[in-house]
Amino acid sequence: MINKHIGKVMPKVSVIVPCFNVEKYIERCLNSLQKQLLEDIEIICIDDKSTDNTLEILKSRAESDSRIHVIAQEKNMGVAVARNTGIDNATGEYVGFVDADDYVDIDFYQKIYNHAIKTGAELAKGLLTVIENGRRFIPPTNEYAKQRKIRFCYDFTSAIYKKDFLDRHSLRFMEGVALGEDITFLIKAAYLCNELAFCPYPTSYYYEIRSGSANTTMDKNKINSIITIVDHMMNYANTTQNMPQEDYNFIIWFVLDILGKNLAKVKFEDKHILEQSVYKVINVAKDKKYAKKTLCTVFGQLYERLFTKYIPNKNFLKIMKKYDINVYKLYAEKAVLNKNKFIEIINIVESQAFKKIKLFGAFTIYKKYKGNKPIENKKQEIQLVDGKPKVSIVVPFYNVEKYIGECMESLVNQTLKDIEIICVDDCGTDNSRQIVENFAKKDTRIKIIKNRKNRGLSYSRNVGIKKATAPYIMFCDSDDMLKLDACEKMMSLVHLTKADIAACSMEIKYESDTDKKQEDEYLKIKKNGLFDINKQFQFSCNVCAPAKIYKREIIIKNKIEFPVGLRHEDEFFFPVYCIWAKKIAQCTEELYVYRRRQESIMNTVHNEKKLNLDPMRITERYIKYCKKMGVWAREKLWVWHVLFPSQLRATLRHSGTHNSKKCFKFAKKCIRRYYNKKNIPIEIHQALMSIKNKRL
Repeated sequence: MINKHIGKVMPKVSVIVPCFNVEKYIERCLNSLQKQLLEDIEIICIDDKSTDNTLEILKSRAESDSRIHVIAQEKNMGVAVARNTGIDNATGEYVGFVDADDYVDIDFYQKIYNHAIKTGAELAKGLLTVIENGRRFIPPTNEYAKQRKIRFCYDFTSAIYKKDFLDRHSLRFMEGVALGEDITFLIKAAYLCNELAFCPYPTSYYYEIRSGSANTTMDKNKINSIITIVDHMMNYANTTQNMPQEDYNFIIWFVLDILGKNLAKVKFEDKHILEQSVYKVINVAKDKKYAKKTLCTVFGQLYERLFTKYIPNKNFLKIMKKYDINVYKLYAEKAVLNKNKFIEIINIVESQAFKKIKLFGAFTIYKKYKGNKPIENKKQEIQLVDGKPKVSIVVPFYNVEKYIGECMESLVNQTLKDIEIICVDDCGTDNSRQIVENFAKKDTRIKIIKNRKNRGLSYSRNVGIKKATAPYIMFCDSDDMLKLDACEKMMSLVHLTKADIAACSMEIKYESDTDKKQEDEYLKIKKNGLFDINKQFQFSCNVCAPAKIYKREIIIKNKIEFPVGLRHEDEFFFPVYCIWAKKIAQCTEELYVYRRRQESIMNTVHNEKKLNLDPMRITERYIKYCKKMGVWAREKLWVWHVLFPSQLRATLRHSGTHNSKKCFKFAKKCIRRYYNKKNIPIEIHQALMSIKNKRL
């Protein structure tokens, strides 16, 4: 062991660097420390019995810089012991920690130390920058901690701690655990410190996520470590006198969040170990009702990460059903639909909590899979639950033999099996129908309908709507695809939010670079959430019929159809649907794959620049529909001031400026036909002048 040099003057900061087999990274780390603008520091490096050249590198650096002190442990004892050894040997006024594969800005300790001295804080914090696959981002941990200091429960390395404060409260890292050794240290430090000061100057600690690092894999030892940490935190919360209720509640949330996140990582056969720890947290909590509500909140927030790997047992389902029915439905539906967990499904179905709602036909599945032996079906392995589909997917096709196979593959392999696929043959001349028939031979959910003659996309979609039997309808163009979990996620979204329509972003698949268009950003949804469908929102939303899920009841009841014989059919269907829909749920995830290709209908329209009056004709249809359905009085202001002027410009844009006279003449005819007043709105007048002057 190389002895620590003790200087005559107390260092301002002792920086502790635990090291184990980090020869690839340690020099970068030490470079950032040795170049610190705050020179009055000591760098304590603890080698945890490395088997590579780490110790030799440390010794070499120590010989050239007296501020570096090296402690070589006689055996590998883990990072917690190494850090605690560093604290015990530190002589600085403050203590900081740097992992050997990370690094800091050269002014990191200068700025944080100066701010700590200025505020008198026992704990002072800078920024954390995370680096993953070359991308850098700053997580909002400082913002959480500013709300209440106990929320400073992550990124302990981005702070410095007063040495006598650590010694006075015997604050050390938890030894004997395989991960999370910093959690108890940090929460206690944040709770006990006189002040948590945030450095107002931007200076950062850099944490790089890399494969093989200590916290990226999960095994039994780490599972037991999680349980140990949770038990310790609950004991601390329950035995600390006069702890504010808000701090106590945060610890409850924090430990349940830890358990929830790790339920998504552990193997299926190990999940019961963490479940027992969840029960224990609820049972020992002072406010059991709050703990149960928090369980529902945590599981709701983690649903996207948990639901692919985790099925709650019947006791969890009972808690969810009592305290958060929406979260309960999410997990209950997933539990029934997960065909790989037959025994677990039976346990859930037999629970009294589940018998009351029968979500997704639980008992039908129970009968099929009882005894872990699914009923065989020669044509389709997985039958529709209760024999009824939950979603009808309408797929018109015409001369798409090059693409229809990929489209059908994406539909038949949806994780939500309760679907029907309605394929409408628009009398093409290639092998598209034969390809669809081959899929239909293997899957009873596929229905093929043939038009008497070629009638176009709108007519074919209307046929599909009439044949649909599910309560929800989706549209998929035959050259596009759905992500395999699209139906399931869209269904969960409308169930959870009670929305009348849900929409997702589109992934755009370009066949060539020349197909790329700037306006394709229009197909991306920028914000998740549930929104009121007002006219302002409607005008800013993309109107594409695919990448959305609709209530069939609204479509049928209000006689909503696509306009036969017109292009831009979505620009009629979506606004008409929005007349009757009140709420829309949006999802930024790209669940629909849209193929941008030269020979598609819309690209042909844009490229040819022939006279295209369909945008105006769409507006005419919209006016006629509103008058027929008795909603013209409430719609006319929006039509004349927003929709009509917009479609005037769209008509010229699609037709080209060389057709401006014909566009102008047609527009004037529409105005005379439907607008009775002499003075037309200024918006229409401006649009007419744009057409007359050939301005797009």
